[in-house]
Amino acid sequence: MRRLPWIFLLFLLYAGRALGGELPVEIKADRLTGNVNTIVKATGRVTIKYDSVTITADNGLYDRQKGILRVWGNVLIREGEAQLRCQNLVYELKTKRAVLEKVEGFISPTD
Repeated sequence: MRRLPWIFLLFLLYAGRALGGELPVEIKADRLTGNVNTIVKATGRVTIKYDSVTITADNGLYDRQKGILRVWGNVLIREGEAQLRCQNLVYELKTKRAVLEKVEGFISPTD
């Protein structure tokens, strides 16, 4: 697995916008199971929206109690012009740390 410096992950979450509250995470998929207060599992055409970030993948798991978002299988992360593709993403919402596996893409376009 490859760890990216936190600067590359600013597009994922902006904790400063939370203003003392929990940030909303919107999850859509072909199939959702679990409990929104604990763990939600998503399978098939998963789309996760958070602030101005959209993540699409084959599968996802959001553990609200631990503040961990796991996404795997053809992961695409977009915010504005930034776009990253990876196989797996594990993001700790509280610490703003992420691990991405097999990453490619760009943070901003080049001329």
